[in-house]
Amino acid sequence: MCVRLSILVLLSMTLLGCKPGVLDVQGPAPEAGEGIKIGVQGMSLDTESAEGVKLPEDFPTDVAMPADAKAIAVINLDSGTTITFEIDGNATHQPIPALLDEYKSQMLANGWEVKASVSTSVGGSLTLANEARIVAYSVSKKDQKIFVVITLTKKH
Repeated sequence: MCVRLSILVLLSMTLLGCKPGVLDVQGPAPEAGEGIKIGVQGMSLDTESAEGVKLPEDFPTDVAMPADAKAIAVINLDSGTTITFEIDGNATHQPIPALLDEYKSQMLANGWEVKASVSTSVGGSLTLANEARIVAYSVSKKDQKIFVVITLTKKH
């Protein structure tokens, strides 16, 4: 859990344009099901707990979200938001390319434009933009779980 969380934080901070050394969190890892909340100026992190993770209230409704998925982490920075979802691979029989195609169709219908797309049977990514924002989807599979990471940023 601790390694997965560290990788998630570093990846999200990189995607959102943060520099290393911005956040230094020390102390014992939380117990299973406990979750953590971290808040510093310009950033907040919320990870999975027994109650689950609440999505940001102001997250745009025109961004396609995974169906039947559980949000396991939310990172809010001044420059954007990253949400990590977990999907039970036994519950969905959709291959990753089909999941990305589903998100792409929904986003195109909402007026977004595809900037980049790549997919394989084990992972893929999709980047779209509209006049004000950029959204990136990253989908990967590990064991019987599918992880969908959505990163939303504002255009500069």
